[in-house]
Order: sequence, then C-alpha cells, then structure tokens
Amino acid sequence: MGLMYMGTLEKMQMVRCALSEWDVGNTGYAEVLNYVNGGADVVSSFASSRTFDLSWSGTPNEINPIKHYQQGYYGNGLIYLSDPMTWHYNVIPPNWASPRLIEVGDWKNIYDTTPTFANTASNVYNQPKRTATWNITTAAGGVPTKVLTIPIPPSQTLYVGFSGAVTGTGVVRTRPVNSDGSYGATIDLTPLSATGATRTSWSFTGYSAVQIYLTRTSSATSTVSVTSMLGQIWSGGVTPTPGPHIPGEGFTGLKFASAVHETYYQAAGVGRERKGASVALVEAESWL
Repeated sequence: MGLMYMGTLEKMQMVRCALSEWDVGNTGYAEVLNYVNGGADVVSSFASSRTFDLSWSGTPNEINPIKHYQQGYYGNGLIYLSDPMTWHYNVIPPNWASPRLIEVGDWKNIYDTTPTFANTASNVYNQPKRTATWNITTAAGGVPTKVLTIPIPPSQTLYVGFSGAVTGTGVVRTRPVNSDGSYGATIDLTPLSATGATRTSWSFTGYSAVQIYLTRTSSATSTVSVTSMLGQIWSGGVTPTPGPHIPGEGFTGLKFASAVHETYYQAAGVGRERKGASVALVEAESWL
C-alpha cells in the first residue's frame, strides 16, 4: 500500500494511503416537486461539495497521524488532500477552472467582487463559452478573502496557468507555501490566450503547496478576466500537453465530519501492533 499527501498548511506530510477503494461523493441538493395536476419538476443545485469516506489499516505509527490532524495537533486549519485521480486532468476546483459556472448562481465566487460575464472568443479548445471579469479592489499586493490552495506532493511538480486577460495592474498571483508553513516569493501568472493551445505558464517543485488568488500590484483601476485555469501534477520531467481546456476535478479545503473511528485487531506486542481507522472528510472551504 502506498502513501498519500495531506495535512494543514502548518504541516503537510505523506501518510499511509487509504484502502484501495475510496468512497467519494459529490454532494449537492435535489428535490422532486410533485404537482397536484400530476406533473413534476426538480429543484437542484449545479454546485456540489466533495465527501471522502476514508479507511486505513496499518501500524499505529502509520495510522496515528490521521488522528493527530483530527485532534488539532497540527493546528485548527482546513485539511488539504492531494488526490492522485486528479493529477493528470485538472487539480483546480470546478468554479476556479471554469468561472462561467459562477454565472449559473450556485457555484461560489472566487473573488471579493461580483464578476461580469461576456462571450468567450471563438476557439477550438473546448474553452467555457463565457468569460468572467472582476473589478479588483484589493489593496496593492493585498490578499483577498478567496484563496485557492493546491498541495504538491514531494518529488512532484505542479504546472499551472490561466487563459484570460488583465487591465491596469490586475494579476492572477501565486504564492508558494514552504514545508514549514512560511510563504515563498509570489509569482504572477502570464495570461494565456483562450484561442491558443497553451494551458500552463509556470511550474512549482519543492513546495508543500501553492496558493492562487486575484489581486493588483498598485491602486490603479484594474480588472482580471478568467476564461479558464488548469493545474496538473507530474513527475519525472513530464510536462502537460498543450490542447483543449479540461474542466476542473479538484476541491478546496476539507473538515473532519467526525472523530476518527479506530479498530484494534491484533494483540499488542513488539512489532505486532495493528489497527484500522476510518473517518469522513467534507469539502467546506468554498462555502465558508
């Protein structure tokens, strides 16, 4: 059984991988309305949060870190998890990867002001049909309330980019997170054309995570327009292939939905201690 990467911004670490089958739910809202005339309708959300029902089996040293996160040993921050199923697709959450989702009314905004929307230029790259534009009101170099955090497992490289445009001094900014929780120097992403094939413009290696947010570098009137974002994680020098936009498969910070349930299934003894553990983690950050 392998390892997976998870933790708070205070401490990310490799932990024993959950058992081979993860139960991952996309939890939205849906209700069937039955009319007195015999008709029916459905009221439902487009947006949904993700729920991970995880189980582990191993030695106490392998399992205990999960419990330590739930108990707050590594701070009371959100839990970030790197899901290998998303690495080679798009680790960006749906509403960040395709901000046009915000226009349907369910998906949460990714900046502090309400965006406007316009048609995306005609293209052959599966770009969202609508592009979102925000008036940037953050103080020069400031960090808004909406920040996306993407964990980067050790020895892996995160490639990121966005298709869109900026005016004034507006930027899509990245802020690397070091292994001790401190921040590295920020890097502003170069806007890519929505009608071109290139999807990423920067890469990060050797950090525990990278944060992405919209801001401006001065008090000048500024906007940021985002058609799409892409993030992929690769190893061994592999780089993303230019091509069509890939809708987001990622998710934001998680919270424990319960205490960790443990099962002791072998008598204690030197080298013989074994236990199982299970817990549910629910995506909460986007809705905070």
